Amino acid sequence: MVKIAAEVRRTAVARLAELRAEGVLTAPKAEDFDELIASTSLLSRLITHLTLSRERHIAAADATSSNANRRAIGIAAAMQPSQLGVVLERNGRPHSRRA
Repeated sequence: MVKIAAEVRRTAVARLAELRAEGVLTAPKAEDFDELIASTSLLSRLITHLTLSRERHIAAADATSSNANRRAIGIAAAMQPSQLGVVLERNGRPHSRRA
């Protein structure tokens, strides 16, 4: 698990560096109100898409086994157990495995 988490972190850091190099993650260059609102709208849609994708990955990881390590999933997703339970429930997984 630690090996996988370290690899995921390295990949995320590398992707962040790529986005910065590509100029995607920069301070706003627009000065016009309408341009700033348009770019904010685009960023909001991107964040929403990434959040939904992350939730689907969390649910898929949980569905791999009835004994999937939810603690590890929560750590990877940077979520508290209660947040993780809500996300899992929203994606059709049981909030708790207790019978």
